[in-house]
Parts: sequence; structure tokens; C-alpha cells
Amino acid sequence: MLNQLIVDSYLRCPVCHFEESFKYGSNKMVCNSCGFEPKIRFGIPALIKDEEMGIYSDRFLNQPANKRKIKNPHKELSLNFFQRLFFAEVIHFINFIFFSYKLGLKNMLHQKYCNEVEKALCYGWRNYYNLILKAGEIAQFKKMGKYIMEPSLEIGCADSRTTNMIFKNNIESITFGCEYFMDSFLNAQSELSEEMHKLIKHYIGGSIKSLPFRSNIFTSVIMVHIIDHIIHIDECLKEISRILRPGGHLVMTGFSKNTFKNLPGVRIRKIFSTKWSERYQKWRIIKDNPRGNPMKSYFEYDAIGQNIFSIQEWENIVKTHGFKIVDYAFFGKYFSYFKDIEYKGYYNSILLNRFIYGIISEIIEQEKKSPVSEEESTNIILVLKKEKTN
Repeated sequence: MLNQLIVDSYLRCPVCHFEESFKYGSNKMVCNSCGFEPKIRFGIPALIKDEEMGIYSDRFLNQPANKRKIKNPHKELSLNFFQRLFFAEVIHFINFIFFSYKLGLKNMLHQKYCNEVEKALCYGWRNYYNLILKAGEIAQFKKMGKYIMEPSLEIGCADSRTTNMIFKNNIESITFGCEYFMDSFLNAQSELSEEMHKLIKHYIGGSIKSLPFRSNIFTSVIMVHIIDHIIHIDECLKEISRILRPGGHLVMTGFSKNTFKNLPGVRIRKIFSTKWSERYQKWRIIKDNPRGNPMKSYFEYDAIGQNIFSIQEWENIVKTHGFKIVDYAFFGKYFSYFKDIEYKGYYNSILLNRFIYGIISEIIEQEKKSPVSEEESTNIILVLKKEKTN
């Protein structure tokens, strides 16, 4: 939990930007410079300007829902339940045949899944595309753990479930967790999630537009698939550069350049016509789905599919903010394949579920042994080092 010493050592006012200006109590916090008084619940302050406060913090702050009447513009399409069930089984039977050929039937029939898949399943990631993503992230962050040292910050920590899954037994602790959608701190009973405070020591609500931390304070910043939800990347990197110490590292995952190009429908159409493939890709990624949001959305309070760049493009972008790429890896060869199926409304197979999990386990094992190329990949992990200034 926060105390006055921690507040003075790490935080600054997001309104006036003064450091060591907050007077802190368990139920009250006020800036002695500008008078900004953030709301506090469970000892967690919402250090966000009123005009930047998101619509997904109302429940945490006990405010009326949809106070500003901002609604998600995307519609959730509906499918007939029996059609969805039938076609899901057909699709996943085809998947079983396809991956039996690609990976080998014997490799898919293991009674035990790899550690990364077992761990992701244990933490509730049971749908296929999220399972392949989270298992891949567990493997990749384990490799990049040497760059994460305290004092550290995770941006977009939510209720720490994913944090605990990825980093438990790999790093001792994370100093701060910062979350914009503060409702994600809560469980279904509107109580603080039981996953919190297991690995992350302190929590605050904060906006990437004005991070409420002192300059040059952190050695490491972590973002787990947050960069693809951020529309204003320059603001984001500028703020992270400010709070990182010279020589400090930003370690983050996001989509790689070919995430959408590797969608099954895009690849099949490219065999016949590049223009047809490109037209389909543009239509597919902005189309509403049975899941609700499209694959690419600019709705600021729930953006997705942002900042999809090649490694060369990333090098040029981060350089303007005083960063240098010191390590990276591509992963998630079949992520887009499963994502496209599920975004169309076809979820887990009932008959072949165990075998599909076996397929994903074998995919992760093969990626651990043989690096994935940029062309094959759908995800990337980047390690950026803040350059020391003269």
C-alpha cells in the first residue's frame, strides 16, 4: 500500500506536474501546489485529470455509469447458436487435419501440454487465439527478464492476473502498476481482485497522456500488449522516456507488421490476386464481428490494432524519443489464424478441444526451439533502451 514516503519518492501531480506535492492519507490525497484532489478507493488514487478520465473507471470510483454518455460505436453481431456450434466443429476438424500434417500427429497427442500452455490455461486463457498469445508471451518475457529490474512500472496492469501469470517465479516484484481502466481492478463483486498485491507492490490509476510519476525514476517499464491499444504513440513514448532513467529499459509486446496479412482469408486470396487480397484485408479488419469490436478500431476508449510496424519502422520511431532497440523477437506464427476464426464467432471445439490445445502446445514448443521470422510472425517483443544524454 502507498504511504507518504512512497508518494514523495515516486509520484507527481498530473495537473500541475509538481513533484513531492501530494499530502497522502489512506482515504484522502491532495496536491499542495494546485489543489488537485484525486478520488481514492481501496487506497488506490485515480491520478488522472478529470477531462482525461475514461468511461471504464466509473464502477471503481462509484460514479454513475456512462456519466458522459460515451458509447462504443461498434455493434456486436449475432449468430444462430446451432449454426455457430456446427460450423465450429467443422472448422476445428479441418484444423486438426491441417495441423496433423504440419506438426505431426504424434506431437499433437501428448498427454501433457508445455509449461507455458499449462500456465495460461490455469489463469483462465482457454480460447485458442488468446491461449497461443499468452503462452507465447510467457516464453518471450522469460527470455527478456534480464532487462526488468526495480524500481519498475507496468503500464496497463489491470487486476494483475496476466502479470502474475507471466512474471511469477521469473522476477521478484514490480514496484508500481498503472491502469487507465480502473474498473479492471475489481472482481465481479466489485471488490478488489484477489490477484492484486501478489507481485505488484503499489497501484495507481493513470493516463498515458500524463503519467503521474517523477522524471527519471524507473529502471524498467513493462507493457504487455498495450501499445496496440494506444492511438497517440508519440505521447506514450515521450512520457515513458521521461519517467525512465538513462540506460533504463522499456520491454513490451505488440502486433508485428504481418498480423493482418497473415489472416487466413487474406493469404488464400493472395494466391489468386494481390489486389483482391488487399481489398479483403482492409474490409476484414474494420468489420464488426460477433465479438463486438473489429480487429482495428480508433475508438479512443477501446482502441485496438494500433501501431503495427516492421522492426525497421520501430527503430526509426523510437529513435526520435531517445530510445534504441537492444533486443527483440518475433512469435505467434498461427495467432492470426485462430484469431480470425474466433472473431467470426466460432469458439472452442467441444469434440476436439484437447487436441487443439495439444496443437497450440506443440506450436509454442517449436517456436521456443526455432525463432519465427518477421514474415511468419503476428507478434513481437521489443526491448528499448533509453539512451544516456551528454
